[in-house]
Amino acid sequence: MDRTELWFNRNNFEDNQEYTEKVLTKFNIQKYHFIYDKYGNLSLLIENGLKKYKVMINSIKCIMEIYRCEVHSFSKHTKENMVLKKTYSDDCIWNCIKWIAKDNKF
Repeated sequence: MDRTELWFNRNNFEDNQEYTEKVLTKFNIQKYHFIYDKYGNLSLLIENGLKKYKVMINSIKCIMEIYRCEVHSFSKHTKENMVLKKTYSDDCIWNCIKWIAKDNKF
């Protein structure tokens, strides 16, 4: 097994869903669900307070990316965009959920 495969096995949501749910419970995050994107990769959507997050794996760069929903208003209309806020390359599941829990406190 090469380094990329080892990293992916430790950090993907499919093999680590139970661990991910334990970490979410530890940080008192109850609104979440796992979704598959159009490429068949499993991602995590989290609602914490009034903020929405999407946690995705970038297996090419061996990082996990956290996107936060930003709302922009244009007179009568609003637009939501997912903006990259943080990346982690080590102990990704724990660090991402910890960052989301802290980010919501501000």
